[in-house]
Amino acid sequence: MSKENDELSDEIRKINAMVIPSVETLFDTTIADLHLPTQGELYLREHFEEILSRIMKRGLELLERYQMEAQRKFLEHISGSRTEFEAVAEKLIRESFEGHGSFIQRLSKLMAETMSEMPPLTEFNSSISNMRKSRAGSMFTRAIHYLLERCGVPSEVGGKASGRLDLIIPNYASWQRRPENGVLLELKAMHIRERWKTAHVETHSKRGPVWIVTLDTDFGTETMEHIRDMGLHIYCPESMSRVKFRGESSVRALGDLVRDIESLIPRHPT
Repeated sequence: MSKENDELSDEIRKINAMVIPSVETLFDTTIADLHLPTQGELYLREHFEEILSRIMKRGLELLERYQMEAQRKFLEHISGSRTEFEAVAEKLIRESFEGHGSFIQRLSKLMAETMSEMPPLTEFNSSISNMRKSRAGSMFTRAIHYLLERCGVPSEVGGKASGRLDLIIPNYASWQRRPENGVLLELKAMHIRERWKTAHVETHSKRGPVWIVTLDTDFGTETMEHIRDMGLHIYCPESMSRVKFRGESSVRALGDLVRDIESLIPRHPT
């Protein structure tokens, strides 16, 4: 990578860090905006899927607002430092903040049209896309963890010690001692067809229950059969569990997650 590209990457990181809050702040703001701290356990249990969807939708809406502001600052920066980019940058600032559809969709289209005129956009477009995927994954993990804890189900977010497992119930230490008295949750907000089969899913499913949790509604029979044949369960929206895969025991509704955990393991396993 050239010195110029290094400097560009540094500038993008600097602008993003200055404008876009941490995932912790985004999540806390989302929870507050939805007034979830005021809701009781029964409400959260009965509306688990709906609330999870609302958290993800609101969280990504907030992220998009901040990314739009980061884009504006980035374009202002490069148009100010490179006069040959000024006209293109002004067009992008004007057009990507107007019209219908999501900001990300409009930005991607405009990026494709102007990449040859403005090479630095390649780096910025990649940064925007990668951050959205990363923040969506982190938001989903935090949302599941938050809802389970509020419903009285203890859980622990995986880290380096656990091989970066997504979510462990009740915690990693207990699961190590008695895997049959715990559940590992593999969390994939979307794109199950491409992302469900990871090495640690196959390895850990031989020791104890591993359940996949998703909001995806776009996976098909082949994916479901692979999951079933590995002895796994997938928790997904009701439109999939009770309609598309009705009667398939390996496919469960998101609304069943808390109850299924409590029926499988003691509430306070030792």
